Amino acid sequence: MTEGKNKIQGLYTFADTTYCPHLTHAELARQLLKGGAKIIQLRIKNKSISEITRIAKEIMALKKEHGFTFIVNDNPQICADVDADGVHVGQEDIPVSQARKIVGPNKIIGLSTHSLDQARAAQNEDVNYIGLGGIFPTQTKPAGHPVLGVGILKKVVDLSRVPVVAIGGINRTNVKDIVATGAASFAIVSAINAADDIKLETNIFTTAQTGSSF
Repeated sequence: MTEGKNKIQGLYTFADTTYCPHLTHAELARQLLKGGAKIIQLRIKNKSISEITRIAKEIMALKKEHGFTFIVNDNPQICADVDADGVHVGQEDIPVSQARKIVGPNKIIGLSTHSLDQARAAQNEDVNYIGLGGIFPTQTKPAGHPVLGVGILKKVVDLSRVPVVAIGGINRTNVKDIVATGAASFAIVSAINAADDIKLETNIFTTAQTGSSF
């Protein structure tokens, strides 16, 4: 296991312009970073590998100004090509063992899990963190995965040998319940990316992630 898991701390955000198409991915990433985000995952659907690689390089350039962990969604080869910090894969994506061969031993690999059984199975994989969700109902992901709730999240946090990132329907009202479980981080998509002021909203959740009050 690599030291990459130590970088999974702080607010986990997404450079995903679905909710803010007026911004480029790099512009969105900059707003997230100004708001205090410590982890950014680049998530792009329906674009060519070359275009995603170009965008990933633009976000990597922000490391000159900001300290953050950069994760590429789904594609370990892009992660390796741009020297991102890591890659995140889903249950139906490339196997973790194959992703590890591509990115090497020193990169972060995250794995999505959607049940207690999947989270248990992930403990035997060469991953540096797991994402668990959806914790609450959400419109971001298509139907098909059950809503787990904070009870399951707490069980996974207690059993996991790697950091757990909670995701799914997290907002200002319920974020305190996520923090109380001891999860290493939580991931926010629409509650931040659809906000009128992305920087401000990111800062609000950054404050919540530290356990401070709003």
